[in-house]
Amino acid sequence: MNAVLWLILLAQISEKDINPRRQVNAKSPKHKDTSKVTRLLKDVPGVSSATDARNFGSLPSSNQVCGYLQNWADAVIVRYPDITMLDKMAAAMTIPVINALTNDNHPCEMMSDLYALSKVRADYLKDEYLFVGADGNIGRAWKEASEALGFSLTQSSPAKYQISGIACNDNLKNALEGKDIICTDSISSNMIGEFKDYQISKDLMGVANKGAILNPCPPFYRGEEVTEDVIDSDYFVGYEFKQSLLKVQQAIMIYCLLN
Repeated sequence: MNAVLWLILLAQISEKDINPRRQVNAKSPKHKDTSKVTRLLKDVPGVSSATDARNFGSLPSSNQVCGYLQNWADAVIVRYPDITMLDKMAAAMTIPVINALTNDNHPCEMMSDLYALSKVRADYLKDEYLFVGADGNIGRAWKEASEALGFSLTQSSPAKYQISGIACNDNLKNALEGKDIICTDSISSNMIGEFKDYQISKDLMGVANKGAILNPCPPFYRGEEVTEDVIDSDYFVGYEFKQSLLKVQQAIMIYCLLN
């Protein structure tokens, strides 16, 4: 076996571009080059010219990189804003291409969450799920998971931020009724005002089903999408909820390599 290569294409792309959720009290890093990726690939024939992400998206440059990469890796794990890049890579290579994050979805994160839920819920696929937040990679990933596994998912947000194909209730209190798993995403700074009525509090969680739990996507912000008291309550799934994330991602790699 050769290696599993983490190809993180960040050249000329800020963290804000990779993750559209708001960055707080931190400046987005400026990537003058691809750092470890550049050093990893700079001496590979035909590869160094395409390590700038602006070049990587073009053909035949991307095909050339992919053609060389699969000589030395058994799988490629990619974080990149444009999901069509992953489609191009998958079409150009015979080895697995694993989506670690795009602006459209975040499948590995959802796989980990669902695994963690399976350990704390009697029948997590029969629970009623509510996503509170705007259309984005986290909400869309929950939609994809619900379609793949068949569990019920609805959304609560202002109508303009509704995810296509999901029933949306713009009244948060009404939306919480009958729900078991409440999932949130952080709110971009330009949408804070529009989401002031969509903050999950301890009192509001009392409207949901008995035993309901709150699963906020990190990083979450107290006083924005969630209140202090709800994070300090038994409704919060806890920080240990993410302890299996690495193992789940390793399991995904093993599955891809064996299949």
